[in-house]
Amino acid sequence: MTHHTVREISLETPLEAQIWKLIRNKDIPKGVCRFLWKNLHRAYCIGEFWQNIPNYEHRETCRLCKGIE
Repeated sequence: MTHHTVREISLETPLEAQIWKLIRNKDIPKGVCRFLWKNLHRAYCIGEFWQNIPNYEHRETCRLCKGIE
């Protein structure tokens, strides 16, 4: 997913090593780095995570745009 998003923005596809190096940049605050790392590893309970959990399926969908989180 990250590769595709970067390609849409910059028209270049980064290597996996480049992505990891960029999120560990000393100029980026540690909290932001943690957030990016967790996103890349799907550590947050968002989107499709809720798809097969009874009575919580509604959490998969954004209330504003109705898209998958």
